[in-house]
Amino acid sequence: MILTTVTDEVTEAGLEESIALAVQEGVTHFELRGIEGRRFPLLTAEDLSRLKHLRVQFGLTFTAVSPGIFKVPLRSAEFAFHRTVLLEKSLALAEELGISRLIVFGIKRAPDDREEDRAQVVEALGELAFKAGQRGFTVMLENEPGFWADRSENCLALLEAVNLRNFRLNWDPGNLYKTGEHDYKPGYERLKRFIANVHLKDAATVGGKTVYLPLGAGAIDYRQQLADLRADGYRGYLTVETHCRPLPETFRQSVRYLKQLLA
Repeated sequence: MILTTVTDEVTEAGLEESIALAVQEGVTHFELRGIEGRRFPLLTAEDLSRLKHLRVQFGLTFTAVSPGIFKVPLRSAEFAFHRTVLLEKSLALAEELGISRLIVFGIKRAPDDREEDRAQVVEALGELAFKAGQRGFTVMLENEPGFWADRSENCLALLEAVNLRNFRLNWDPGNLYKTGEHDYKPGYERLKRFIANVHLKDAATVGGKTVYLPLGAGAIDYRQQLADLRADGYRGYLTVETHCRPLPETFRQSVRYLKQLLA
């Protein structure tokens, strides 16, 4: 398994500082998401040039892109933009950088959503995965609270309904915890055959609300989760996505804890 992180989860000081700090901690694999307040693929030409230069300078590998596609409701004004322009820009820029893995979301739920809207969700995700697949991309659906792909059974229903070989899962036990599935194990067993990428952040319940914490400081049994992944033959990326402050302290703490588990 390969230790990875996200461009905007290391430090708030800037792209160069984030990469240099991660490399100091032994992390040379990155998911491309936010760069100094701009989310992939809505980057400047200078951003792109810097990414290419830093990749060579530090010997980096870019593992996936996360443009935030479908972090909007079905009936929002932005939905058509996401499934057309944002998708095309994301694929084109990923191709320019030699990346073939795309993280997407399961379409945000809205108060006026109905159960029969699930067919539209499946259709939109399937269309996206098919288009991306024609260009050699693996599409990875991230489980997140507040989306049609939130709890493990809902993720499974979407993955099976789309039923394309390149439509996989970006597994996030921290997000799963926030949906109320505090024991990752049943959901993991349900979904493990689809896992193509793993996001790692810890979580706990404080005052009735979920808070994210550095790895090892929360309630998720990551020692057993990593053991399960290893036993089930997962050899992919383990992406530190701290989701808590202050950076970079929480990033360092999470990476060092993860290294202890992997050792």
